[in-house]
Amino acid sequence: MTPRYCILWAQAIVSLAFASCQNHLSRVGKPAALSVEITPERVQRGAYLANHVAVCMDCHSRRNDNQFAGPIIAGSEGAGGTRFDHKMGIPGVFYGKNLTPAALHNWTDGELYRAITSGVSKEGKALLPVMPYLNYGKMASEDIKSIIAYLRSLPPIPNDVAPSKPDFWLKPLLKKMPQKALPQPKPALQDSIGYGKYLATFAGCADCHTPRRMGMLLKNKGFAGGTPFKLPSGIVTSANLTSDTHTGIGRWTKADFIARFRAFDARRFKPFDTQGGFNTPMPWLLYSGMTDEDLGAIYSYLQSLPPIKNEIVVFKPNKNASTDLASLIAGSYEVKELQVFDKKINITEGFSGSIILSKISNTSIKIDIDIHHQDAEATPVSSICNLVPTKHKMSLIEVTTKDEIGYASKGKIYLLSRDSKGAKTKIVAHMKRK
Repeated sequence: MTPRYCILWAQAIVSLAFASCQNHLSRVGKPAALSVEITPERVQRGAYLANHVAVCMDCHSRRNDNQFAGPIIAGSEGAGGTRFDHKMGIPGVFYGKNLTPAALHNWTDGELYRAITSGVSKEGKALLPVMPYLNYGKMASEDIKSIIAYLRSLPPIPNDVAPSKPDFWLKPLLKKMPQKALPQPKPALQDSIGYGKYLATFAGCADCHTPRRMGMLLKNKGFAGGTPFKLPSGIVTSANLTSDTHTGIGRWTKADFIARFRAFDARRFKPFDTQGGFNTPMPWLLYSGMTDEDLGAIYSYLQSLPPIKNEIVVFKPNKNASTDLASLIAGSYEVKELQVFDKKINITEGFSGSIILSKISNTSIKIDIDIHHQDAEATPVSSICNLVPTKHKMSLIEVTTKDEIGYASKGKIYLLSRDSKGAKTKIVAHMKRK
């Protein structure tokens, strides 16, 4: 399972529809005579992009698919070995290559640049666009150079990755897929929508969150979700990211959007074993490392898109799959009501909020609540709770933190907490997914 397995081989057919009949080497050209200066600034920027935006490390490391969101196995960062095969809809067997200096020491910077942005290897072989070089080729050259500088700085990890073996009928078609890079300037951070589009392209958001027909992204359904992912436990379907207020994220605030990613920050979230239950190909643990500014820009871009009504059933478990708590509670919910002492405050009176539930173990969940007021900063509430499931419905929750108490009943979450001044706030969140 990998976020790039959503870029099914059908995307290759899409590129074929527009590909020239020229030989791919003639179309793409020779690698540039490029020498990337390795500076601390480039290495830092490249590390950020490769781990948290382009998430190169996700496919070029090994993941623990038995844990939620498939965290990277420590010590495998950049060493390759991830397998893409027929089980993922790939016509052949392909492997994520070793990107550490142990394997790239004899590659020139120009060869690396060409592979990342145009899909041609050092030896001149065409690469399958499971690696989204069609997206990377549209990024600013300086960002690609930063990624190259970062790769050069990785500790060398010897790991001989097996050669890829495309199905026989795919071999002649592969040569039609690489495209010449068309680097675009990076928009200014102040251009929130333009910069958000730039990042969303780099991150490949549309590849997973736009439905397809005959392998082609449906332009009139951009970011409306609906891409299915077949997992051992069932079918996970990508979410609607448009501004539709009923089936998309139109009612989310920017703070809600950022909080959804922050819930999987490594400093707060510890991966758990799914035990055959709900899981996701979304690399939350990597994307959670994006800055607030970058996540906010992506949010601004998504909100600028036309709303598209598209109801999504996120998870359909197999009949014989185990149903654990993660499949029942993990997600983001709306906060409907606040209560300070005995006074109820309508959430629409300048307030907004969200609640994110994360499974910790079979009997524990973590509640993260962010309450916002138009005149104040967010007030996060975080609790570790024990859960007693009864016929797949939540009953009593006992919060382990000292000054908080919470429970769930009849489709609602209740949490009573004390803020820094000792005031009590009762938060009621209806159990309705956002």
